[in-house]
Amino acid sequence: MRGFKSWHSYGDFERSIKRTARFIHGNDIQSFLRAVLATSGKRTETVGPKGFLWRAQLGHALEPYYQGEDYVDDMPAPLSPDRMIPVRDRAAEGRANPKGIPYLYLATKRDTALAEVRPWIGSLITVGQFRIKQRLKLINCTIGDPKEWLSLGTELPQKKREETAWAQIDKAFARPVTPSDDSADYVPTHKTKGQRGQVCC
Repeated sequence: MRGFKSWHSYGDFERSIKRTARFIHGNDIQSFLRAVLATSGKRTETVGPKGFLWRAQLGHALEPYYQGEDYVDDMPAPLSPDRMIPVRDRAAEGRANPKGIPYLYLATKRDTALAEVRPWIGSLITVGQFRIKQRLKLINCTIGDPKEWLSLGTELPQKKREETAWAQIDKAFARPVTPSDDSADYVPTHKTKGQRGQVCC
């Protein structure tokens, strides 16, 4: 089985595609991507069908409120279903998507979806529930030992190299995204031509 060349393979991958060559991969980067693909099988899970996923967005709509036939005021209401899916050609740079290419981010837990939008006190949030219609094959980056092993002078055994690489991949996807971040910081988790998913998954 193909393994990771070093305990710092993910760091080398991240630096290379952020600062050196984004779409043309050298031998080390290709080797890293092959190692991720080769070790992803043990992290594969199947979800659904008939389960639910969640999405939250800051914001709300307004609907008129009546008492009898008398209009009283406009009251907060959830955003429409159309607003709970990504808008084509208007997507901002994100954790998995390049600017202008919308991806649908969903969470397995409602509270996770709420936390993702980082609401401030008093803000109004719309939460959407999405039904899974068919089985989804996912790569769970959180499976396994979450430790990041370091090596001083000597290389780590292959098992610890793998644990470190996947812990760093997990951290890359979990890292909070803020509008002030450099868009290049998102690149390691973007899907690129020839890849089967984000960050080499």
